[in-house]
Amino acid sequence: GLLQSNQASCGCKCQRQARLRVLVCWASIQFASCEAIIAKERMAQAQLDVQRMRISYADEQSIRDYGADLFRAMDRDGSGGLSHSEVKKAANKDANVKTDLKMDYSSWSQFWAALDPASAGIITQPMLQDYLVLRYKQQLQAGTVEGISQFVQTKSSSPQLTAAEEMIRQYAIQLFGRLDKDNSGSLTHSEVRKAADRDANVKKQLKMDYPHWRQFWDALDT
Repeated sequence: GLLQSNQASCGCKCQRQARLRVLVCWASIQFASCEAIIAKERMAQAQLDVQRMRISYADEQSIRDYGADLFRAMDRDGSGGLSHSEVKKAANKDANVKTDLKMDYSSWSQFWAALDPASAGIITQPMLQDYLVLRYKQQLQAGTVEGISQFVQTKSSSPQLTAAEEMIRQYAIQLFGRLDKDNSGSLTHSEVRKAADRDANVKKQLKMDYPHWRQFWDALDT
């Protein structure tokens, strides 16, 4: 009888220990899960704080102008949209483009997640501008830049052309070559107008969003 009593007591003790181990394991899983949720919420809050960070209107406008120039430089066909492939080709072709795009990510997937968060597949000018504004805020918060002059390459801070300016220059040279049919080295207003009237793509490539020809000539032939 004593043996049976000891065996029963031992069995109950083993069961209690087993239940305790299960309880400890369950608590550990719950704690780890809570930590993961808290970390995720903190990250989301940090990203929201960056997005809400206020910068001056002048600084934001400088970044948006910078983004517009960069977009036009990469949008060779004047379609108004850039595929991931077009952006990647431009960046791989010219290391300065990576600098201009603030591509300090460890992988392309991280870059696309920042530039194209909705996975649209086509990058528009406003998307690129919004991305650059967010990158500036992130770098300000991280302390990697102290002001707009360190973020946006301007002619006053660098005597050389930025990657965007050089791409625009090459784009203009190619466009001029296509319009200069007689290889005279110059274009009359008539030649430009005929080319634009004949091919709607020429208007896009010339960024002719003016309501009247006179305004276009004022801008082109100052």
